[in-house]
Amino acid sequence: MNGIGTVSDGNISNVNVACNTAVSQPVPIDIIPVATGNGTALRVFIPVAMVGNNNVNINAILDTGSAGVVLNALSIFPSSIVTSNGFNFPPGQNSITYNGITVTNVGMSKSYGGQSSNPHTDIGNIGFAQISFGSNGEIVTASIPILFVYQVQANGTTSPPTTLQGNIIGINSSFNSVQTVGSTSQGTTSTVCSLTNLSNCGLVSPFRSINFAQGVDGGFLLKQFSLQNCSINTPGSCQAQPLLTIGLNSTITQGFISTPLNCGTSTAADGSTIPTCSQIISGVTVSDGNSSFTGNVIFDSGAPTVRLSVPSGASFPQTLAPGSQINFEIPSGFTYQYTTGTGAATTTVGQSTSNQSFSNTGIEFFTLHSMYINYSTRTEGWY
Repeated sequence: MNGIGTVSDGNISNVNVACNTAVSQPVPIDIIPVATGNGTALRVFIPVAMVGNNNVNINAILDTGSAGVVLNALSIFPSSIVTSNGFNFPPGQNSITYNGITVTNVGMSKSYGGQSSNPHTDIGNIGFAQISFGSNGEIVTASIPILFVYQVQANGTTSPPTTLQGNIIGINSSFNSVQTVGSTSQGTTSTVCSLTNLSNCGLVSPFRSINFAQGVDGGFLLKQFSLQNCSINTPGSCQAQPLLTIGLNSTITQGFISTPLNCGTSTAADGSTIPTCSQIISGVTVSDGNSSFTGNVIFDSGAPTVRLSVPSGASFPQTLAPGSQINFEIPSGFTYQYTTGTGAATTTVGQSTSNQSFSNTGIEFFTLHSMYINYSTRTEGWY
C-alpha cells in the first residue's frame, strides 16, 4: 500500500491506507513463535508490513504483558533523520514528517521487565502513524501514538536497540504510562498521547483503534502455539502461522473460562473515554504439590521464562528442581499446570516486594493453552 492501495479479506472491508480496518468478523493474522536463533530465543513475533506510508519488514515482539507500540527508529528512518544519539530536528521545528509519519521533539522512555532479571528501558521520541499488521498487512490501525526508539539502556549500558528490545507490540487492555526523558517519575494521568497532549500521557494497544462491527467485540485471541527452532533474522527461516485473531465473538471464545478484569478508564486521543484494565489476575493459588501460596499472576507472552513471586510469610521452596509440577488455580475455575525445566519452562522463584508484585507465566503458558482479552466486555479468558 502506498496511500491509494487497499487491503482486502473476506472479513475485512476494503480500505484506503488513510482509513483503519473495519472488522466485520474475527480476523486471523500471522504470528511467528520462535524458540532459538541469533539471540532471539523464546519469543513470539508479529509481522509489521507498513508504518505510515513506509513499506517495512519488521518482526516485532507480540507482548500480552504490556500495552502500546514501540518501534526501532533506526530501521524506519534514514540516518539523516535519526541516529543512535537521537532525532535531528531542523532549526525552529518541533516535529518531523516522513512518509506519513509524524515524529515530535518530545523525548520519552518506556521500561520493560521490571521484575525480571533482564529489565531494559527504551528511549525515543513520541510520534504518530498508521501501522499495518500481518504478513500481508491485513490489519490497518488508525494513526496511533508510537514510541520511536533510538537507544536502549540495560545492565548499566546504553546502546542502539536490538530486535528484542526495539520492536514491541503491547496488546493487553491496560494503559501504560511513558516517562519524559530526564524525569524521575511516570505520568500522573491516564490520557493517551496525542499531538495536543505530549507531556503527561501513555500508550494503549494498537488494536483499540480498529473499527469493530456490531456483534464483534474489540480484543484478540492468541491460540496455543509451538516454538520453532529458527532465526527470526534470516528470511524464510521461520514459518508464520495465523494464530492471532483480531475481534471476538461468542463462537470463537466458546469453551473458554473467563474472569472479569479490574478496570478503570482512560482518555483516548479524541477525548472519548475508554475502559482500561489491569493485566493482573488476583487471588491465584500457586502450588507445587507440597506447598502453595496465593497471589497475583499475569499471562505474559513477552516473557521468555517463568517467574514465581512468593508473598512475604508464605512457605514455598526458593528453588524448584527440574520436573516439578506447578499448578495455577484461577478463582474463576481455570487451572493451568506445567512442568519446570529448561527453555521456556525455566522457573525462577523470588519474593514479592509489594501487593502489586506478580508471578509471570511467561511464554510457556502459550505453548500449552490459548488466551483472549476482550476490551469490550473487560474480561480475560483461557482454554
